[in-house]
Amino acid sequence: MEEQAKKVNNKIVKTMPKGQSEPLFVFLFVKACLGFLVSAVLACPLINFWLRDIFLYFFFISSFLLILHIFKSNEEDFSSKLALSSSLIDILFFLLLAWRFVTLSEFFFLFIVLILAEAVLALWLFSLLIKNLFLSQRVKKQVETSFVSLQEKLSQIKKQNKQIKELLKMKEEFLKIANHQLRTPVSVIRGLTEALKEEKLSQAQRKQTQNKLILSSNRLASILDDLLVAQTLKGDYIEPKPSSFEVRALIDQVILKLKNLATEKKVKIVFKKSRQKINLFLDQDLLEASIFRVLENALLYSRGKEVKIILQKKALKGEKSQIEISIKDKGIGFSSREKKNLCLPFYRSKQALLESPNGSGLGLYITKRFIEKQGGSFKIVSTGKNKGCEAIIYLFYV
Repeated sequence: MEEQAKKVNNKIVKTMPKGQSEPLFVFLFVKACLGFLVSAVLACPLINFWLRDIFLYFFFISSFLLILHIFKSNEEDFSSKLALSSSLIDILFFLLLAWRFVTLSEFFFLFIVLILAEAVLALWLFSLLIKNLFLSQRVKKQVETSFVSLQEKLSQIKKQNKQIKELLKMKEEFLKIANHQLRTPVSVIRGLTEALKEEKLSQAQRKQTQNKLILSSNRLASILDDLLVAQTLKGDYIEPKPSSFEVRALIDQVILKLKNLATEKKVKIVFKKSRQKINLFLDQDLLEASIFRVLENALLYSRGKEVKIILQKKALKGEKSQIEISIKDKGIGFSSREKKNLCLPFYRSKQALLESPNGSGLGLYITKRFIEKQGGSFKIVSTGKNKGCEAIIYLFYV
């Protein structure tokens, strides 16, 4: 599309007004100057007749060349017709003088009048030339402005096209998630429900089936919740509802909620908290959901015996302060190539799919957006695959 825009621009530039009168003006100007010189020669009694004849012949030749130029260039504007008429009159005067129909003094008078007329015509053509020059510059500027505007529109179209491609990709990923992540728990729930109908089940088997049913239902609810939250964030519909709370107690609540998962994975959660209380005025639910998702990921993919949570408070310039919540694990890590995609919706690395197939790929995306909604920032660092990673949440408060 850019090439088409450039072609259009070139076509417009080619059709811009050009100085068509430039050669004509030069001819007339030279001819007028030569005419004044011939007039001075004719008026001077000291110059020989043969020298006067030479100047007259030169003037005659310039008139003839001007006529040839007009016919050759096929110019049909008013100035060309005037120049053609004056040259024909010049030649007529020379013929009258040659045939002795006029005296030298009469010819001199008429010649002076004609030269003055040609000088006026040359000045008029010069004004047209200047006008054309300014017009050309103005049109060129308008064309350049239009071309820039066209490029901006093309850039917008490219941006919209990229957004459409991203939406289509998200749609494809959603269909994959729906096909696997949603169908699997639904199938499990259906199978367990059918199993509960069996009268032969013992009380212990029935309780075990009920627990599996609850787990599958929770998993399905979690995936649906992630999909709905991601869609809401995409449309920018979530508005934070700040309230005052103590961040250490909030992290303790998150650890308590993930105690069973930590026990299952045989991973110890170590929380290094600051001695001072840190009260924040932010959306407590959004922050809790963010920390929960990051810690859950650390537990799911950890290969070590512990996951560390470090809470730090840092003073900044002015009245603002910063808190840093760092969650470190010794899990699968990631490469520098994978890093740019980690917080994209539905993205899961190959290693993550192998370690934990049941995931939506929305956890980090939701976490990042939740933190940014509250004026903070979120980043993940790793030294490479199988070398663990560190997720850091930065928040600011007065």
